[in-house]
Amino acid sequence: MCGKQLAENGWITTKCCKARLCAACFETKFGKKMAESETDNVKCEEGTCVSKKPKKSLAEKSDKDEEPAAQCKGQEGCEGTPLNGFPSNGECDHDVCPRCLEKMIDECQSTGMMPMCPNALCRQPYNVDSVIALKALMPQKADFFANFALENQGYDAIKDDAVTFIDIAGEFNVDERMMEIKVETDGGEDGDAKVIFDKRGTVADFIREVRRTLKILPLDKVYGYYIRRGGEKTDDKKADEEMTVNAASVSTPISALGITPDCAVIVDMSGIVQAKAPPP
Repeated sequence: MCGKQLAENGWITTKCCKARLCAACFETKFGKKMAESETDNVKCEEGTCVSKKPKKSLAEKSDKDEEPAAQCKGQEGCEGTPLNGFPSNGECDHDVCPRCLEKMIDECQSTGMMPMCPNALCRQPYNVDSVIALKALMPQKADFFANFALENQGYDAIKDDAVTFIDIAGEFNVDERMMEIKVETDGGEDGDAKVIFDKRGTVADFIREVRRTLKILPLDKVYGYYIRRGGEKTDDKKADEEMTVNAASVSTPISALGITPDCAVIVDMSGIVQAKAPPP
């Protein structure tokens, strides 16, 4: 059957095989132009009828007619069945099977690397949620996962309905009490966002003001708050210091964190995996 017959007029139907042909297909098949006198009695030469494969009903369709199963996109040539819903936050588009993931973990364990996509052209690091899923999938690798800060500090479970009372007495000095702190998300796209805050305020009030400044909604997931000492991070400076934010620490004065005007507070919203800080 000609594929153009639904889009163009002027097609004919052969008497023998009931094939519908447009003028161009008729000329190709029979080697001549289609004449009006022949449109009612066109027959194919013997043995050249157009075969028409009948469509199968839903009941007749077999498993072979179904879409092919997803294949692993981890290591080259792997034909394993990928995990459903992994990576957890869609860090990349590569569906990976458990075998490739275990090989990747073995490689990271020997090289000291963070867990990442096994695809050689990707190597995208997995975020906290995906690494937690890997930890549950591979209990035999517990020693490896113990090196990473995967514990959920339960930010969503912290309830803080009170606003700290700030005593503004007659001797209140703005310059002595207020400090300006640079704040940004881990992507650094917030530019020069700053929070002006009272040094006697609490961690809870400070976090609330940081979220307001960065327009972080109540249901937006936050993986951690970090202090970057001395402005921009470089190789010769210390790693970002995580702020402990829990039900006990929210009432701690912000001055106890030792934040100075040259510090920056980073809000981790992408779940970057961090190595555990060594014990003091």
